[in-house]
Amino acid sequence: RMVGSRVSLAESAARDNATLIHEITHQMMNHWMGMLPTWYVEGSAEYVCMLEYNSNGRFSLIGLNRQLQNFTGGRGGGGKGFTMIDLEELMTIEFDRWAAALGEGGFANENYGSACLLTYYFYHVDDKGDAAHMIAWLREVENARSDEAVAAATKKHLLRDRSYAQLSEEVKKGLRKEGIDVSFFPPGKNGPVSSAK
Repeated sequence: RMVGSRVSLAESAARDNATLIHEITHQMMNHWMGMLPTWYVEGSAEYVCMLEYNSNGRFSLIGLNRQLQNFTGGRGGGGKGFTMIDLEELMTIEFDRWAAALGEGGFANENYGSACLLTYYFYHVDDKGDAAHMIAWLREVENARSDEAVAAATKKHLLRDRSYAQLSEEVKKGLRKEGIDVSFFPPGKNGPVSSAK
């Protein structure tokens, strides 16, 4: 609907506008999307969907913990718990494997939910909780010219000498402080790399 000279989404049930918000987030990131890994492209769009959208046309971070619990509850986690995709699998998944999970019997809920929780972790929980490492990573990825450069930036800014197992433990501990009890599927939830090609 029009609000003065601006367009605003009509107030409705919490998830009614989610698809539109998700896709608009992709559109706003379009100039970066060629180099961003799939988990972040989808996780950041889900993160924005998770935020409360006010009638004044703004997203709110107020009550973010409640919004996080509502999000995990809507993804089958009951609001307090969620089983995430193995972090190495999640952070290295190719778009084709991600897309294959959207089919019948796939793991779309788990993939999208895991990507959102990991995005939330890097924004609000990792290290000092100020997203400094994520910002540094995005700046480096913006100038990356190859998948190898993105992988190097990920290792430098997001992993920071941690193994995926160590990062998983820190994600589990950090999200527990946020009120979400995280566990992880064993690797291979999305099938082997060769099966998606």
